[in-house]
Amino acid sequence: MDKAACNHRRREKDFAACSAYSLPTLRKRLMNMPIIGVGTDIVEVERIRRIVEKYSGFAERVFTRSELEYCLPKSSRYLHLAARFAAKEAVAKSLGSSFSWHEVEIINNINGKPEVVLHRRAKEAASGAIVHISLSHTRNYACAVAVVEVKECGYPLTDHQNN
Repeated sequence: MDKAACNHRRREKDFAACSAYSLPTLRKRLMNMPIIGVGTDIVEVERIRRIVEKYSGFAERVFTRSELEYCLPKSSRYLHLAARFAAKEAVAKSLGSSFSWHEVEIINNINGKPEVVLHRRAKEAASGAIVHISLSHTRNYACAVAVVEVKECGYPLTDHQNN
């Protein structure tokens, strides 16, 4: 077995150890994972802070009530708002369309992992696909990557994606 194949198998085993799937099942699912869109965005945290402080109502216009309830109590509220802003932009890019701000919502699941909830036109644009999101940040920047995957790959859906 060549080095690349060996590294690939090692990554599969590492991933399988963290997953609820057996290695053969995981391999089958990875091979059938139809990705139909990817979007990314990066935002300066300071820019979001300035806009939120300068324009009253901006935060309420852009973020849903649950997003604000999650972000505002935190000492690093602007970092969290910037990450969600980047996520909304990344989701729109991954779906190839623009939406009103409240049609793309970023929530945290019970384990704290961010997840995408789509409403109205965004939900229609996804056509039943799953939108995965990854957020990251430093003190100055927040970024997000969204990946759109069609349901047929066989992964179980989260509750909000079944609706």
